[in-house]
Amino acid sequence: MKFINVQRNQSSGLSCFLAVCLILSPLAHAEIEEITVTANKREQSIQDVSTSITALDEATIERSGIIDITGLETVVPGLRIGTSGSEVRPALRGARTNDVGVAGTGIAEQVIGIFQDGIYSPTTSAGLGAYVDIKRIEVLRGPQGTLYGRNTFAGSINIVSNTPAFNEVGASVK
Repeated sequence: MKFINVQRNQSSGLSCFLAVCLILSPLAHAEIEEITVTANKREQSIQDVSTSITALDEATIERSGIIDITGLETVVPGLRIGTSGSEVRPALRGARTNDVGVAGTGIAEQVIGIFQDGIYSPTTSAGLGAYVDIKRIEVLRGPQGTLYGRNTFAGSINIVSNTPAFNEVGASVK
């Protein structure tokens, strides 16, 4: 009697397995989208980057309604963006830019570097510029001093613009 119950359980398990295989077989042939980032100062797959990174493509930026740096905290885990007047105060991994504006010794030092097309934004007020024609935003967590220099103790925010198309004429309104 017990032998029959075991067989019945095995056959029902086998039929469930076959049903799952039939459902998932079309998904096995689906391709996974390749995400290319420039976190290491060269284009490479996000799978090959050995740092903690959040990459947002053009569609995600538009879908999330990100128009400036303050919108990043809704889609990037662990990133908090505060403002102090016209200055932005990003916080990542427990480190935050405390001094804003021009300190007594010159420009206040940032803890999270903000880069627009590879060019460092030296003031926190420059980080509040509107995002127009953005291709990708990369948020790197952790010290990035080896690749990006000082002022990247907690990480960096890389904003990559679309390359201009000189042979086309186009416009969009939002």
